[in-house]
Amino acid sequence: MPLLNSGIIFLAALTVCLAVFPDDAQIIINVVAIPFLLCSLLGILNLEFALISVLALPLYNSSNAIHLMSNFLGNSGFPWFAHATGYERWIPLLFLGGRALYDGVFRKGGFHIRKPDIVAACFLATAGLSVFYSLAPELTAQRTIAIGLGYVGVFWALWDYVDTPRKAERLVEIILFVGLTIFVVGLAKDLAEGAVPFVDLFSGIERSRDFNGFYAPLLSPLAVWVFMRKSRIIGGIALAILIASLLLSGYRTGVIMLALPVAYLVVRRWQELWWTAIPVGLTAAFAVIAITSCEGNYLFSLPEDFVEADWITVTDGDGKPMQYGVEFMVTVGDRKLVLTTCSQEYATFGLRNIISMSGRTEGLQIGYSLLRDRYLLGYGFGTENLIMPAHAIYPTLMSGVYFHNSFLGLALQLGLFGALIFFGPLFYLLVKQLVSHRGRSTPLLIHALEAVLISGLFGCLFQSWIYALGNGIALPFWVIVMLIIRHNHYVATDSRVNLT
Repeated sequence: MPLLNSGIIFLAALTVCLAVFPDDAQIIINVVAIPFLLCSLLGILNLEFALISVLALPLYNSSNAIHLMSNFLGNSGFPWFAHATGYERWIPLLFLGGRALYDGVFRKGGFHIRKPDIVAACFLATAGLSVFYSLAPELTAQRTIAIGLGYVGVFWALWDYVDTPRKAERLVEIILFVGLTIFVVGLAKDLAEGAVPFVDLFSGIERSRDFNGFYAPLLSPLAVWVFMRKSRIIGGIALAILIASLLLSGYRTGVIMLALPVAYLVVRRWQELWWTAIPVGLTAAFAVIAITSCEGNYLFSLPEDFVEADWITVTDGDGKPMQYGVEFMVTVGDRKLVLTTCSQEYATFGLRNIISMSGRTEGLQIGYSLLRDRYLLGYGFGTENLIMPAHAIYPTLMSGVYFHNSFLGLALQLGLFGALIFFGPLFYLLVKQLVSHRGRSTPLLIHALEAVLISGLFGCLFQSWIYALGNGIALPFWVIVMLIIRHNHYVATDSRVNLT
């Protein structure tokens, strides 16, 4: 537990700095991002550092630390660095994958082919061959290389590193620590910029409420494990941060993503974990109340000079101007809290768009019609956001041009066969875990990892995320999957299993 104990102290100090110097939030984030980036260099010596650096991708996305470093190197006699600013966030992943290749060639004298390697080779071959018919061949090649590096880093480097149960627990602690850092920095940054809790939707460090609302419930089973097996204080703080991040994001799907894995843990270990139903139940109740109370009425936090007498105009995430009638206003500092009624049918929050799943049903209909034309090959790996524009299709209800569904998104990219290669083993692993682990003899950590798997696959129904390593969520999920398979390998080979 030294990592998490030190991590909580670090997060507390970071929160104080952001609270005392709110105007310098971006500078503080840049300073925080630098040591995480340097961990990639230390990853040459220790894979734990490499993993920390890779997991901190959202920190790099929100800071300009790497950009400044590449410009500095470019002005210091390495001009090619200055032209590589679009790829600098992949540096940590390159170090992690490179370490795996180095270990396999020079330290072990070769690689041992395992079942996951065969599946990965089939998928990478399918993705790579899609270059020949892709809507964007260069992009397809880049995405294929990125996911290949991610696989090598996770299923080769980290697989070999996790040769003892204690190291498996260390990786889980690292995932949780980096995730909490991202959430704390994001929450503090939103507060520093004047966001009002439960009025503004907190977008976090990635400037996306979906990121906060998706990642927080995904990590919640790991926090439950820390609470039960490591430290009640550290685990309680972690759970509080994750639940706060979820609620403040206003992401409705995240509430279900939190309830599903916790319900699974409660069913598996009722005598130990019955208490988790209380905070999750309260969270769900609060979310339901918040959603229903938003029906027809909306609360905004706006600069004082932005509000007119009777109407306000707010631009949503897609650039659509929304008009609201002002019902009530109150001044808080240099901002005004404005209670409004919606003057248009379109709404981003509330009950009226639940039936349409916030426009996702439109995306499913469009995706189905496009899939019928290319159901065998798809349109090329990594081109999901290019498919609708290529056919001059622009959704009216759904935000953006992604399909917000990983299953449909991958089927459109690589056809039904490519999607089956990718998702088939994941569902096989899930079913295998559900039917093979019974009773208290199974370590609680394994049940927590299985809960993350359940939450992640459910989230695939609502977001296109699982095959995109640049979003900051996919890689920790795949580390969890690797740990489940690794534990099964322990059991199959009669190795000593000491997971708690």
